This record gives sequence, C-alpha cells and structure tokens, in this order.
Amino acid sequence: MDKLRNSFIWLITLVQILGVHTTCSADLTFKLLNGFSFTKGNTTIENLDHGKYKHTQVTTSWFSNRVTTYSISPELLWTNKSTNTYVKLLGTYGWVIDGKNRQYPFHWKLDGNTKGFEVEAGYICDVKGLFTFIPCIGFTYNLYDTKIKHQRFSHRNIGSFIGQNGNKNRTLLYFPYIGFEIDVKSQICKYDVIYSLSYNLGYGGGHGRNKVSHTVITDLPSTSRYGSHFKFRDMVSHDFEFAIAYSPAKKWVLALLFDYNVYYNTKKLPLKLDHKHALVKKAQFTKSQHFAVSDVVAHEYSVIFEIAYSLTGEGGTFISH
Repeated sequence: MDKLRNSFIWLITLVQILGVHTTCSADLTFKLLNGFSFTKGNTTIENLDHGKYKHTQVTTSWFSNRVTTYSISPELLWTNKSTNTYVKLLGTYGWVIDGKNRQYPFHWKLDGNTKGFEVEAGYICDVKGLFTFIPCIGFTYNLYDTKIKHQRFSHRNIGSFIGQNGNKNRTLLYFPYIGFEIDVKSQICKYDVIYSLSYNLGYGGGHGRNKVSHTVITDLPSTSRYGSHFKFRDMVSHDFEFAIAYSPAKKWVLALLFDYNVYYNTKKLPLKLDHKHALVKKAQFTKSQHFAVSDVVAHEYSVIFEIAYSLTGEGGTFISH
C-alpha cells in the first residue's frame, strides 16, 4: 500500500513539474463512469470442409446485449499552448453489474469486467471564438471478460440440451483511429457548459475465445459443449458521440454522453471450434471444425454519466473524446 501511495505521489509531482515555467500544462484527472449500453447485431457463418467451400452451409443469426457497467478511469492530458497540441493517455477498468444477452433461442445473464487504454494526440483550433475544432489521431485497446449465468430458452425447454452456464468469454479489440471533435462553450447561471460532438473512424481487429466448463459429452449436437476461437480482422468502426458537460466547481466536471458505434468486417473472419478435450467430435459438424464468418455487423447505443475531478491543473473546461 505504501509503494502504491508513493508511486501516486511521484506521478502527481511529475505532472506538476511538466507544467512549470513552460507553455505546457499537464492535468491528471480521475473519472467515475456509470454506463448503460444496448448492442444488436447479425452474423452469417459458413461451414467449411477442410477450409474449402465444398457443401458449404450458411447460418445467419442475430444477437443482442444489454449491459450496465461502473468504471474508473484515470486520464493524463498534456497540452502545449504554444503549438495548440495535446496528448492524452487514458486507462479504464470497469465492472459489469447487470448484463443480459439474447441469441435466439437462448437467454442468459453475464457478469465480468472490462479494461483497456487509449492514446490520442490532436490539434486544438479556435474558430473565431465561436467553437473549438479538434482533429485527432489515436489508438484504443479493450479487453472484455464475461461469464455466462442462468441460461434458459426463450420459448420452451429442450430436455436433451446441456446449458452453457459457467462458460467464459474473452474478447480483445484494438482500433487505430482518426477523427475530430467540435466543442461549443457557454455559460448557464455562471456555470461553464460545454456541448461536444465527435466522430472517430477506426480500422482494427482482435480475437475472441470461448472456454467451456467440462461436463458429460454425447454424440448429439444438442447436448454438445464446445469452445471456439474467433479472429477479428479488417474491422471498420464508426463512432459518434454527443456530450453535455458543466463545471459546478473548480476542478469538477459532470457530463452526460450519448454514444453510437457501428462496426463490421470487410473480409471473412476465421472461426475454429475447439475439440482438444473431446468437447466436439471431429466428425460431428465438419471434418476440420473450421468455419468462416462472412458477415458481422453490430450497432451499439450507450448512455454514460461521468463525474470527473482534476487532481492537478485547473480542470473543469476541456472535454476530450
């Protein structure tokens, strides 16, 4: 505990030194976020035979997720006033406190955590005092760990089916991106209010892995439990965000953010079933257990409430996406 406290003190001291006797300033801000998101998407999976399109079968399905999370996020924002540029370093750790998933004909609950980081650099341009235009470039990295709980059928129970309770999923996504932000500042009852609109275009990838809990295995597909490995490649992301924030006191910011993100693949994505532990017999589905996801598209809508406190610097005025 003492080592963590000493490291934190050194970090604050370094941030303060960076802003002394220079045109640069560095703000270290601590953020607490409560977010609700709804995601709906479609996937089309092609069954392959030894990687070749012989006797290919195509399955199309839809899925939806409703997730409530709490997260903490320290942010270091370094600004050079002489060049009107900035660099942002952001880390995030969150907890899924209420997660629900539906993928016909199944319903289940989720719990788990999220973590990630973001690096961004941009140019701050004041347009005739009317608004601030901020072009930027950045990189995001996010890791999602979830666990299936209380799985059930949406319409009826199938006695031969073995539930997926206890299965663990890990999804890693990274997106280099370019984008811009437009900020308009005003005052309401002597409070600073900022209206912010931003857009980011990302192009990245990642991978996902499903790990099953062991149980009795049979020859019937309806009672089989299998793990899988899914690779995201050549993914495109369009992220739009609108935020309203105000500063009730020095160093404090309260913000409400509305976020819409759509992502999709531009090339077929490999999917491999895992039968290393006889969870799936080699001849049960396809000879090679190789699949290809030809299409995946997901739309995510989020509402986020944010409380931010600047440990150093003035704070309370700048919103970065």
